[in-house]
Amino acid sequence: MPSGAGVPAPERSGVSGDGTGSARFGVVFPRTSKTSRTRSKAVSNIVDRSSPAPPAADTAGHPPTPDWQGTWAFTLPPVEASVPRARHAVRDLLRHRGAPLTGDRLHGLLLVLTELVTNVVRHAALLTPAIGVEIVVDGRWIWLRVEDGHPYRPHALAASPERHRTGGRGLLLVQATAQEAGGSCGVRAASGGGKVVWAVLPLDGVAGGTPPPAA
Repeated sequence: MPSGAGVPAPERSGVSGDGTGSARFGVVFPRTSKTSRTRSKAVSNIVDRSSPAPPAADTAGHPPTPDWQGTWAFTLPPVEASVPRARHAVRDLLRHRGAPLTGDRLHGLLLVLTELVTNVVRHAALLTPAIGVEIVVDGRWIWLRVEDGHPYRPHALAASPERHRTGGRGLLLVQATAQEAGGSCGVRAASGGGKVVWAVLPLDGVAGGTPPPAA
């Protein structure tokens, strides 16, 4: 995977089975009040994990953080119906927040999300009480992380397509989509014994640069 000294990677995190702070695997989400949750027709437990934004320009004269910058997370059951629900939830969230993504870039991000959630449903459901999804947007990049409870790390994310002509095509599509957009992807262990598969893509209008280190 491409890596380098780009923008600093955001805080690592994981998911809980119920999205409320009850540890089942990974690093749990903090408990949050109802006012910090974003409602979506697709998913009702989206948690806003962003740092509180200043109400106006700070003392140094910097403008306030845009609404589209932040961290959001939610959980879904490991079933087929969760694939379109996750896609619709992320699409609705980014559109509502006004994230600077063209139709093509948003389509690529949602394609990556679809492949990652589908992979959990098909290959890791028995060891996954809930699928964790996290979206992080800063001034240049958008991170997508999907956590499951299975410890196996797919080799397709680190291999060339020629070595996986009969398998791993969904993850190879994730790799190709991220890299063609100028981003990267990979997999790392989760603290609870499962794994987090991640992808990072640049926002539209951002000059080329080295993708951030592993998320």
